[in-house]
Amino acid sequence: MLSGTASLRLCAALLLLFGWPGMSGGTGTTSEPDTQALLRRADRARGNERGVTWNVTVTSREREKEETLKFNISSRGFDLLAVYTAPPRQRNARLLMVNRNMWFHRPGLSKPVPISQRQRLLGKAAYGDLAATNYAEEYDATLLSEEELDGEWCLVFDLKAKTTRATYDRIHYWIARESGLGLQSRFFTLSGKAIKVARMEYENRILDENGQTQPFISRMTIRDELMGHSVTTIEFDSPGLKELPDSVFDLNLLTQ
Repeated sequence: MLSGTASLRLCAALLLLFGWPGMSGGTGTTSEPDTQALLRRADRARGNERGVTWNVTVTSREREKEETLKFNISSRGFDLLAVYTAPPRQRNARLLMVNRNMWFHRPGLSKPVPISQRQRLLGKAAYGDLAATNYAEEYDATLLSEEELDGEWCLVFDLKAKTTRATYDRIHYWIARESGLGLQSRFFTLSGKAIKVARMEYENRILDENGQTQPFISRMTIRDELMGHSVTTIEFDSPGLKELPDSVFDLNLLTQ
């Protein structure tokens, strides 16, 4: 019987021999995964270039304590406007992200306040978790292994942030072989400590640029790697494609 290390090496050899979706290479050459294509494909299920709107509910559960935030979100590419709808004390407060710069504004403030997408939103969720992923552009990716996750074979990538504006310094990212969807992310500090793990589900459906129906993220469940009793869920409901004008993402209009 093969050892775990030998099995992993055999899987990697078979992967290179027979190829995956997103791999390139010709006869007699060693094929390598087209990492950028794989990441872009996974990113498309977590955002839309033309524009999309949806409702988002963030719920944090820690022991007996539960807290909830709700938003109406408009997103185009990797820009985002999130309007708080609950709880009542936060209603009509807004988050705006443009070119990975983020601001917060609520009624009564004279001007928007710059914030970092790395800051804690609620529970284990960061502000940046509300936005579309742009892993293909924001991270350098290295293939680590092939693993089975919930009955699906996945490529596991090590992602290292190219800039401090990215939400996380480092991520291990599981992309499903058949669907091309990102199924799991493990997040690390810059020093290499695992801090949380997220599982993604894709029960929503939207149309792609070719008019074809494609899966779209419906839920992210984030668990604390240090204290297992802390769980945060982000639910993405009722996504709809919509052409969004530049004015939606205009910082000068955020206070109006």
